[in-house]
Amino acid sequence: MIVNSEVWGVNLKKEREYHRLGSTITNIYNSKIGFGTRIANFCEVGGSTIGIGCRIQACCFIPPGTTIGDNVFLGPRTTILNDRYPYIRDSCPNGFPVFIPEGVTICDHVVVGGSVTIMAGVTIGEGAKIGAGALIT
Repeated sequence: MIVNSEVWGVNLKKEREYHRLGSTITNIYNSKIGFGTRIANFCEVGGSTIGIGCRIQACCFIPPGTTIGDNVFLGPRTTILNDRYPYIRDSCPNGFPVFIPEGVTICDHVVVGGSVTIMAGVTIGEGAKIGAGALIT
């Protein structure tokens, strides 16, 4: 499902021909996706910017505030987080949690192996290679 998103350089009626976006099981909302990017099934992409020529494998989670450069590969089950601290209801003013997302930036030509977790506020430099199962803090 694509909601309030901009898929660069294509007519949305033909997005699968140009972008190879996953089936309706993939959620993409409030995002910008570059030309030639492929997103597999069972992914969630929200409030993010993804550059051109990227490959996002199955079961990835890309939250609001994430910026991904050009020609990036995310292996299956990559999880990007944007909340550094979990809510503790008793410590919040008026009992309501305050959510301030910390975006993640992944620069151009990065390769991320499968089952990697990337914590909030991280910047991954151009050309970095991250092995499967890593925790990036």
